[in-house]
Amino acid sequence: EQCHCFLGGASCATHFSRVALAAQFLSLLCISATLLFMEASRGKDTKRWAVVGIIMSLTGAWNTPALSQRLWHKLLFHAPDVQTQDPVAVVENRSGVLAVTSKGDVFGNGLYEASSSIQLQGVSSHVLPAYALTLFHPNPRQVLMIGLSSGAWARAIAKNTAVENLTIIEPNPGMIELLRLRPEGLELLRNPKVNIIIEDGRRWLTTASRRFDVIVQTPVMAYREHASISLSYEYMSLATARLSGGGVLMLASSPSERVQRTACAVDFKGYRLANT
Repeated sequence: EQCHCFLGGASCATHFSRVALAAQFLSLLCISATLLFMEASRGKDTKRWAVVGIIMSLTGAWNTPALSQRLWHKLLFHAPDVQTQDPVAVVENRSGVLAVTSKGDVFGNGLYEASSSIQLQGVSSHVLPAYALTLFHPNPRQVLMIGLSSGAWARAIAKNTAVENLTIIEPNPGMIELLRLRPEGLELLRNPKVNIIIEDGRRWLTTASRRFDVIVQTPVMAYREHASISLSYEYMSLATARLSGGGVLMLASSPSERVQRTACAVDFKGYRLANT
């Protein structure tokens, strides 16, 4: 199952009120269990411990609504630069929890994914390689993107007039739901040039027969778990095998030099655009 909401909206308020009610019910259940155990034991100081148990349970039930406030903020955001931000949209499914902050930063399972901004200013310069697509290929008509991430790279590439078709492979359907919760995401989903397939990128590459002018690997932090799935020599070899003549594999090494070395080992002609 999958749940999503705008934080501060009616659906989220209802969701969190239900969480608070459930916690209060459990606290009251603890009171009942305490009384039952005390009655069954009939040991020394039974009444005193029963009173202590009742007070603790009632205190927990009383404070539950306050403790439940800003739940996702407490669970997802720990870095100093985002502690002052609140998630404005959250998607939770079997793959984990995705959240977008008020500044447009996307977090997956508590780790930074990318900014959803496509402005070439400040921290949003991470999207520069997507705009620079035609610097590396003169006519990138067929483009494959592995991983949707925040959707910023996809939006920038879709705006390129040379691109006729952008195929995006994304394993987490929550990313699509997250796009639907944001106006800029709806713009991407409604673009006729964009085709999004929910599938594991590496598995899709092993069965695909199509070839592409450019294959774009969206930014993957080299220190994240399972990063080698899309930053390894084997994966890059698999991706380059799906390139047409003169095709280009574009990826963000963010900012691991080992990833750059691996890419050059697969295809010696490597170029570094910028440290973003």
